[in-house]
Amino acid sequence: MQDLSVDTKKEDEILAQISEEQKQWTIIPCDDEDVQEEAETPQSYMRKMGAICQTKSFYEYGGMNAIQMYGPWLDDAVHVKGRVDIPIYAPPPETNEKESDRDEQDKERDSQSGAKEEQPAIVVIHEEQWDLLADEQDKKVFKGEYIVRQRNEILDTQNTDPNGEEIKKFAPMDWIYDLEITMK
Repeated sequence: MQDLSVDTKKEDEILAQISEEQKQWTIIPCDDEDVQEEAETPQSYMRKMGAICQTKSFYEYGGMNAIQMYGPWLDDAVHVKGRVDIPIYAPPPETNEKESDRDEQDKERDSQSGAKEEQPAIVVIHEEQWDLLADEQDKKVFKGEYIVRQRNEILDTQNTDPNGEEIKKFAPMDWIYDLEITMK
């Protein structure tokens, strides 16, 4: 049987080869003025750490922050993906008289035993990706596709109608845009 224990000598050797600079996020300046205005700080829209690239999505969903997207750091391409799962809760059911007459002790006992833990009715799955390649004439210009996909998954199949209004609000979508970004 193969020994799967950690080789601390090899681990120390590899860690010694990684510079402190490679362990910190480095800001990648971008010329796109719209992107710079949206960014939290000037020129902080895209950054890298070692072989990892991180950027924020252009799209914000409701009151949620933009999705963080990650991918490998490549000199001639930007390939990043991000995903967020957004739980959608069903409106509370109307209570009948017997339910409202329950005393506080019964309600507290149910909550402590985990009798009724609220579960989302639907999860909206929102995914984005950039597939960009460096322009042959200008290596600071990256062109390609910006892809947005949204799907939903019904979790509460007993109380959620697959053809109901709440599902129609979150219809599947596939958006594909042309995207061009210029790095400084």
